[in-house]
Amino acid sequence: MLIVSENSFLSDFIQQSKDLVQVDDTNECFEVNEGAFDDTLRAQFERIKNEDSISFGLQLYQLLQKDKVRELHVLVDGSSDFFTRYPFMNMGLCLSLQQVANECTNDDRIDALHDLPHDILGNKLFLGTFNHARQFGILKSLKISHVINAAHECHNVHEDKGITYFKIWVRDETSDCLSGYFQRAYEFISEVTQQQKEGGVLVHCALGKSRSATLVIMYIMKKFGWDFNKALEYVKSRRAIISPYDGFVNELKELEKRQLQF
Repeated sequence: MLIVSENSFLSDFIQQSKDLVQVDDTNECFEVNEGAFDDTLRAQFERIKNEDSISFGLQLYQLLQKDKVRELHVLVDGSSDFFTRYPFMNMGLCLSLQQVANECTNDDRIDALHDLPHDILGNKLFLGTFNHARQFGILKSLKISHVINAAHECHNVHEDKGITYFKIWVRDETSDCLSGYFQRAYEFISEVTQQQKEGGVLVHCALGKSRSATLVIMYIMKKFGWDFNKALEYVKSRRAIISPYDGFVNELKELEKRQLQF
């Protein structure tokens, strides 16, 4: 995903994009998805006479193709607080498109731009991958102070930089279980998410799909008194790729049967 400000586009290019995806000036943001993007750009080139805009569109297309960006989101209001919350994504305001392309030769910059942990609860609880956890710049920018590392195979990267860790030694295998960690994980997250001062929790495993997702679903179930299916759908709406392993799903359903008592 690439997010840019409207201010970084030439006016005729952005107006044609708005027309093609059928949004009006009341929208705070609009998206051009992967499937429609080729057609959108072709239509742009046919309709726009300004050579600079065509050149800009071609550069943008090349950038997105190179880095396999699946979604382009354009913030209509350049003063949006999005970039205040996620300053490391502020490429549209700070750099020309060519500079973006040059920056994208740096792997860490690509990670920071295109791959972020998902915000589950109001900038307090995040769900992601080991790749997110190893990038201190992302943790710092999101004000993440605590990390649950739910992957047996992943080490705690930033203990020497003031990050507080809870390590869970679980593999994504039939013989391993997570329910024995539920209570402590819930308390660990609650200590941060329920306090008023700054700080957030990142829950991660290797890919952010199964073990860490299970713990986040558990927290949502317990915090709001929701059943498994409701909590699953909520978390999936925030991070669509989650897919808890069947054994972990059974543990969550057992928690539901026990009326959320650990």
